[in-house]
Amino acid sequence: MPLTAFAGSLDSNVPVRWVRPWAGHTSAGFRLRVVPGGHFFPYENPASVLEPIGAALEEVR
Repeated sequence: MPLTAFAGSLDSNVPVRWVRPWAGHTSAGFRLRVVPGGHFFPYENPASVLEPIGAALEEVR
């Protein structure tokens, strides 16, 4: 199963380097999306998460 992980570029709780190892949990492809914001980036900038998810759903339709 391919995985897409999101990380906030300014997140001091879960830095981007901690998110990259998720790539080891799949052999079907991994995408890391680093978006503006801190730990609560989905609330700070919802479009940074919703737009890529919507585009991915359109691909599988």
